[in-house]
Amino acid sequence: MKHKITFALTGSLASMAFAAPQKVDSTSDIIKAVSAAPATNISSTSSNSAPLKITKGAHITIIGNGIASRMPKFGDFETELQVRYPDAKLTIRNMGDEANTPAFRPQPGRDYEGQYAFPGAKDLVREDLKANTKATGHFETPDQWLTKLKTDVVIACFGFTSSFDGPSELDRFKKELDAFLKHTQSQKYNGKSAPQVALVSSTAFENLSKIQDTPNGIVENKNLALYTKAMQEVAAANSVLFVDAFTTSKTWIAPNKEPITQDGALLNAKGYQLFAPFLADSIFGKAPAKASAKRAAIHAAVNEKNWVWHNYYKIPNGVHVYARRFKPWGPQNYPDELKKAAEMTQLRDQAIWLPRMVNLLTSLLPMQRHTNFQPFQQTSNQVVKMATSNTSLVKTRSLSSQYQKATKSNFSRQKQTSRIWPTQCRCPSTTRDAFG
Repeated sequence: MKHKITFALTGSLASMAFAAPQKVDSTSDIIKAVSAAPATNISSTSSNSAPLKITKGAHITIIGNGIASRMPKFGDFETELQVRYPDAKLTIRNMGDEANTPAFRPQPGRDYEGQYAFPGAKDLVREDLKANTKATGHFETPDQWLTKLKTDVVIACFGFTSSFDGPSELDRFKKELDAFLKHTQSQKYNGKSAPQVALVSSTAFENLSKIQDTPNGIVENKNLALYTKAMQEVAAANSVLFVDAFTTSKTWIAPNKEPITQDGALLNAKGYQLFAPFLADSIFGKAPAKASAKRAAIHAAVNEKNWVWHNYYKIPNGVHVYARRFKPWGPQNYPDELKKAAEMTQLRDQAIWLPRMVNLLTSLLPMQRHTNFQPFQQTSNQVVKMATSNTSLVKTRSLSSQYQKATKSNFSRQKQTSRIWPTQCRCPSTTRDAFG
């Protein structure tokens, strides 16, 4: 079967090799098979899958816990891919969130059953994570988001959270992870074929106890080593590419070196600068940085896109947008707000892809109707500094003026028709420009 790309970033991968092959026809069958399999049957063979291939127009989605969740804050990994493959027009989105596990993805904007990542996932999590919190809402499930994003490549970061459960929960984690991989490989998020899958472990815990009141990492790294080995085994059993970031990151940590984390666990700017090229090499193989001369401009565009995406996927005041306070005004205000935020994110993809990087900022993007996007003066100033010709300057000022006129008119119309606040006032962080 031809597979699309799915990345799973976790603390450790364990792959279940069953005593006899079993035919599975649905996710429920997968869950039953995984639950019935003895943990002692897990293979110790490491994953030797070949690097994944970048295809033009590929949609890459990153999922998982903290190491994934913080990637958009720095933008180094995505920038590395865009610099290496400037003509591929990659669409990259990040769905990572702190403390996510392969089966448990808590989200207060979803109902109770929606807290679990796939059918049958609730049976694979710790008992305390099965408590009914009576959450309510219509925020899309992970599978629905991956389908909406037409995902060809999934990057999932788990394992670090699970490693805190220690050796006693290792066998359960292996079954949880195995079911997640089997489920993901059985989907067709892009509507055509299954995603390619790559699994990436957590990085090592850094001992900063001499300068911070944080653990020395001895216990944490012992558990991370167990879970990394388990992840590697699970990946091999499912023919999934595995990246051992735990072992490699140990070489980045030394008493006399600059810290790579902010608290021993969470990578800082230095950590992600080291992590990005390592991850790109490990997943897609080594490749020349074709657009290295434009790295700074690409990085700026990536960070702007990620800021807008963050305010779309993790929209502020989500209880009004998706959950308990959605009614009575949510149905009137938020569908257009979300549509607009999605459009603003897509526009910034185009900015990343533009061949003339001097025109990279969004003030120079095509005029869009039915939007209240308005570049702020700071944006215009940055574009002016980057522009290299009088033509660019004239175009920048002309488009900025058009945006301001269109926005003012749009705002006035909405103010007259809205029953409470105009749309842009309901969630201002998604409507202002990323530089504002």
